[in-house]
Amino acid sequence: MGLDAAPYEMMAIAIARDLQNGKRVIVGADTQIPHAAVMLAQNLHAPDLKVIYGANCFWGNTRGRNPDLYVSSGAYQMIRSAESRFDHPEIFHRLWAIDHFFAGGIEVDKFGNVNILGIPDGAGGWKFRAAGPVGLPDIAVNVREPYIFSKRHDRRVLVDRVALNSCPGFLDGPGGRERLGLWGKGPRWIITPKCIFDFHPESKRARLHRLLPGVTVQEVIEATGFEIELPERVEVLPGPAEEELQLLRSIDKDGNLRVRPK
Repeated sequence: MGLDAAPYEMMAIAIARDLQNGKRVIVGADTQIPHAAVMLAQNLHAPDLKVIYGANCFWGNTRGRNPDLYVSSGAYQMIRSAESRFDHPEIFHRLWAIDHFFAGGIEVDKFGNVNILGIPDGAGGWKFRAAGPVGLPDIAVNVREPYIFSKRHDRRVLVDRVALNSCPGFLDGPGGRERLGLWGKGPRWIITPKCIFDFHPESKRARLHRLLPGVTVQEVIEATGFEIELPERVEVLPGPAEEELQLLRSIDKDGNLRVRPK
């Protein structure tokens, strides 16, 4: 294709391509990459993708409505995309019918567990205190297949085992979810500015699924704090089609996704 997309743009494009028409998803409040992906999918190939946007209590569809990527998907301007509304507690009554959610945090481990609480200091305090989970554990555990995303890919984020588990993935491996009676299949992907991991069906460990354009397998290995399952052949995510990138940049008018990862 010959088009130069920034890593965050490629993350949004990859998620958008994977989202299927007719699925039901929830997009968190401070999640610009998945928010852009959902709007891109609705306006390209998934007009009936059903979406709850962040803290807004409505099902929204941005198709054909000149969508904008706001700092938060809970921005009041998103009301323009509303198709129907409901009371906020109903979100938690509908989780069994939701296909995807997008979870991020300060740590993600090899089994897809996420820490969004902080790093304990071992003496009852914190080395680092993060934002906290809000409704993340309830939502991510109960939807069918959450996506995990991280705007950074390094050994501080991608760790062998999370310090605290705010969002259970496959817990300690095979049988972990079943042992606790958790609803849903477990995480679908971990997606970062370098690659996409899926999960080995037997070991439940993160497996290198796709490289983002310009990234090598060795770069991923060196930047990852856990041992990666490697398939026989690692493919590179195809670059953006002109239509994808033009539409994404018309959505991301301020260029938030063109900022390079630190």
